[in-house]
Amino acid sequence: MPIDVWDPQRGGAERYLDRLSRELIARGHEVTVLCSEQRVSTAPGQGGPHLQGGPDVQVLRVPRFPRWLRELSFAKEAVRVHRSSGRDILFAVRHALEADVYQPHGGSLRAAREAAGRALPPWRQRARAVAGGLRPALRVLLWLDREVFSRSPRLVTVSVSRKVEDDLRRVYPEVQFRFERIYNPIDAELFHDRDRSERAAGLRSRFGIPAHRRIAVFAAHSFRPKGLHHALSAVAALPEWHLVVAGLLQKNPTAVGQG
Repeated sequence: MPIDVWDPQRGGAERYLDRLSRELIARGHEVTVLCSEQRVSTAPGQGGPHLQGGPDVQVLRVPRFPRWLRELSFAKEAVRVHRSSGRDILFAVRHALEADVYQPHGGSLRAAREAAGRALPPWRQRARAVAGGLRPALRVLLWLDREVFSRSPRLVTVSVSRKVEDDLRRVYPEVQFRFERIYNPIDAELFHDRDRSERAAGLRSRFGIPAHRRIAVFAAHSFRPKGLHHALSAVAALPEWHLVVAGLLQKNPTAVGQG
C-alpha cells in the first residue's frame, strides 16, 4: 500500500488505509505500507508515536525537493520495491504509476480540476490554466492520473460512486476500465440517531440557533479544497439556514477568518 506520508490521523485516505490494513491483518493477510515519510509507527521498534495492531511500514528513500521529483520518484520506487518483494497485490489510492487494485477516492484529478474550473469566471479559468502549465508538480500528477491505467492492463479500479466511473470514462475514453463499485459505508454504531433530539437541542443551545431555523453541517479536515467558500455563499443567500463548520481549525485559519 503506497502512501506518501504515513500518518493514520492525517486525513481521509490515511485513515481509510489504516482501517483497511487492520481488517486485512485480522483476516490473516500480511500488509506493508510503503511511504516516503512515517509520522506514526504501527509495529514495535519503528519509532514515532506507536499504534498497535497495524501494518508493517517501509520508508522509501526519495528526494524531498522539488515536489515534482518527489512525487515521480516515490511512484516509481513504490512499484520497484513492491515488484521485487514478491508480494501479491499492489493496492494504491493516489499518485500511482502502477497498481493491481486502484481506489482513487476522489476520482480523477483531471476531472476534479475541470469541475473546479467550471465554477470560475472565464478570466480566472484562463489564468488558472496558465498557472497550472507552469507547475511541474501538477503536470507530473496529471500524468500519473492517466499513466496508472496505461501501465496496469489488468487493473481493477474500485469506485465509490457512479459519478467517479463516469468521470474517468469521460476524461480517458480510450481506457477499458474494470470497475468494482463499493459505496462508502457508514458506521451505524458511531453515526446513529438514537440521541438525535438531545444532540440537536445541545447544538442549537451552543450556537444560539433558534428552534425554527434550519441547520447545515460542513465537516472537513481542510476547508478550502472541500469547498467551504461555496457553502458560505449558499447559506448567505438563505437567511433561514445556519451553517455549522467542524474541522481542524488550526489548519484553516484563513478560511475561518474569511467565513
